[in-house]
Amino acid sequence: MVLFSAPLFIFIAIFAQPLVRLWLGPGYEMTALALQLLAICNFINLLAGPGFLIDTGMGNPRYGAYSALLGIGLNIILSVVLTMKFGYIGTILGIVIALTLANFYLIVSFHTRHKISLQNTFWKVLTYPLLTCIIGGVLFSFLERASGGLKGILLATLTYTAFYIVFILKSPHLDKYDISQLNHYARIVYASTIGRLSG
Repeated sequence: MVLFSAPLFIFIAIFAQPLVRLWLGPGYEMTALALQLLAICNFINLLAGPGFLIDTGMGNPRYGAYSALLGIGLNIILSVVLTMKFGYIGTILGIVIALTLANFYLIVSFHTRHKISLQNTFWKVLTYPLLTCIIGGVLFSFLERASGGLKGILLATLTYTAFYIVFILKSPHLDKYDISQLNHYARIVYASTIGRLSG
């Protein structure tokens, strides 16, 4: 999940300004900031997903319910307070802080109850994808600035994607089982695509 979602969410967070400028035109910097914050928040939300599904499958859905209630309660309180204080961006901050804390509760709770090292999990699962995405995004953001517009975004997207694929495949992040699974599903997609084209 991290392997495929990290590059998407990190790309949105890094390139939010040019994406919004291309989509809506100039003058929407606050919208771009909101997009950046929500991209990070939703990535953290995805990280909590496996623990929620495992708990539910084991007959313990209450922890997901606790997390949801925490998120709803904090969202209402923080959104009202921060909107009154900071306006539009306060609303976004209220949502982001509430969902992030609720998801961190679920992640920490899951690892504590199942006696799994949170530090080891994060190190093993997140280190290479996140570092690769951040380095690639920063390295290739100059291509977008140099070219600008749709051409710059496409150029940055292609180089960023190629860099991520090559680096992840060369890194120790994927073991032999992961590689075999990727090859297996790539063959299925390829066969399905060829079947549709020939049909």
